[in-house]
Amino acid sequence: MIAKRLPTRTVPIDFSSDAGRFNVTIPNVTDVTVEGIQSLGQVWLENVAHPASRKLAAAKGVSSHYQDHSMRFENSGRNGHFAPISWSNG
Repeated sequence: MIAKRLPTRTVPIDFSSDAGRFNVTIPNVTDVTVEGIQSLGQVWLENVAHPASRKLAAAKGVSSHYQDHSMRFENSGRNGHFAPISWSNG
């Protein structure tokens, strides 16, 4: 249930990836970098109940900072994950 609708705004989003390391930055809001966990290749978690994907890559949150709308979240050095995204408009 949503108790209070927070304002939205348009901001630039920067995304980069390099050899199993992924970064997303929204200036003055968030900076997240995750690095995939390797064994004999990328380690995957399958059949998970996650809203983005049923298959997630296991990763470490190299850096993970969020601060917006009086909320702050710090997850650096902890768990992380990533997944392929298939964009579609219908």
